[in-house]
Amino acid sequence: MRLSKVLSKGPSDNFYQVDGFLPKITAKKGIQTKINVGDVGLEFFCEECDDKKTFCSQKPSYCMGIDKTMVIVSSLLCCAQCKKNEVLVWFPLEGTGAFSGNTLSVRVKKRWIKLLGGVQYGIGKQDELSELLNKAETCYFDELGVGAVIYLRVILEKIVNQLADTLGSPSNGKTSGYVSFKSLLEMVDAKLSIIPAVLKKNSYKLFREMSEIVHGKSTDEKALSEYSALKSLVEGILKTVEVNEETSKAIMELGWKLNGDKDE
Repeated sequence: MRLSKVLSKGPSDNFYQVDGFLPKITAKKGIQTKINVGDVGLEFFCEECDDKKTFCSQKPSYCMGIDKTMVIVSSLLCCAQCKKNEVLVWFPLEGTGAFSGNTLSVRVKKRWIKLLGGVQYGIGKQDELSELLNKAETCYFDELGVGAVIYLRVILEKIVNQLADTLGSPSNGKTSGYVSFKSLLEMVDAKLSIIPAVLKKNSYKLFREMSEIVHGKSTDEKALSEYSALKSLVEGILKTVEVNEETSKAIMELGWKLNGDKDE
């Protein structure tokens, strides 16, 4: 396996066997050496393309020795579509031994990222929920796993509470009585079908899993490992809400009846 595949996966506790990538016996301490590791690819929001795109390494990467079992690899990534916007990434690598030979066993310890203009971590939109998702992405890339999940949970809470208010139902903080989030979620979904079909049986489990991370029952490392899956589920709900809103608007524009409306 080429080193680029390991770099594209990001930080990990696991060591992976990769092809040797140093032209000499070992990396010199404090000296940068040009290396060929294959195509590194990470996703960012490109303002030029107005969409999330894969940014790939367009030039050779560089490796600098730190000590016998540690090197730092730097790569300049460019939007694969517009070829204009760029990101600079540093990957501290730990090896099980010296960085020499035809095969090495390495892991990515961290990932430091410098956005060079025209690039965002998130999804580019400027509405409130998108801004929260952008903040979650920023925390994730900064390896603040718990912080990233906190933003995901806030997004889910805001979606449900805002829709509950729209339906004229009491939500937490709006009345003197307490309404559990589980009850609100079930009530809103029953009326608006905001939960994707594949998530119906585990909709509250998603909130509970995020809550356990938020309330200190996890580590940044564990939260980082679960972030992508949790984000996909939250984004699935966001997309379902957007589709339902667009569908309802189209039906009303055509003069058709919405579900639950009676024909005259």
